[in-house]
Amino acid sequence: MNWSAILYENGQFKSYTQEHGIAVAVCVAIALTLVLLAKYRFTQEQSRNAITIILGIGLLLQITKPFITLAAGSFDIREDLPFHLCNAMIILMPFIMYYKWRKFWGIAFFWVIAGTLQALFTPSLEESFPHHEFFRYWAVHAFLPFAGVFAMQIYGWRITWKDMVNSMIGLNIFALLVTPINLFLGSNYLFLMAKPQVKTIFDLLGPWPYYILSLEVLMVFVFSMLVLLFNADKLLKRAN
Repeated sequence: MNWSAILYENGQFKSYTQEHGIAVAVCVAIALTLVLLAKYRFTQEQSRNAITIILGIGLLLQITKPFITLAAGSFDIREDLPFHLCNAMIILMPFIMYYKWRKFWGIAFFWVIAGTLQALFTPSLEESFPHHEFFRYWAVHAFLPFAGVFAMQIYGWRITWKDMVNSMIGLNIFALLVTPINLFLGSNYLFLMAKPQVKTIFDLLGPWPYYILSLEVLMVFVFSMLVLLFNADKLLKRAN
């Protein structure tokens, strides 16, 4: 095995290529397979263990990232700590799902659906297969939204307007906590100090710091749409 290809940066990943499409297709296939197994084959206990194991893979890839980059001589404290939202959530989500912490799931749902889904289709990824960051990126950004939908399908949980408000407050608190870390380290966690270097949805939201305000407005809109979308059946019943 060519370990150098796994350890050392190649900077060759390009969005909307065959590699991008295959990565998304594999993630979707894994998610659908596990949902079907959990729905029709697994017991509740087996379903809980299965989603925890899947998320645990993402957790393992995340917490080993600093050690792998250290081994490769590319560790950067400004980039490799888990202060981006998705990287922090993959550490917490296995425990949320295993212990069935409904309240924290309700807060995290909006972050992992709105945040990570756009990361699947407009990835801020630079490293191509078989670099370790390639696997970590797709595991984190695919398994997190899957966990949100999984709890709805298997646990029967529903998001509420209260969850939405708590999620918005929580996200702003997290941003406030990360800001002094960025200022101290000269980092750009949560992309609070600058846009990603690759093309993402941030490019449509204006220059810094105005895109942060645009994100706040967009957050209200997207989160509201999620509440309506995932409660559409209730709304239709009331209308009838």
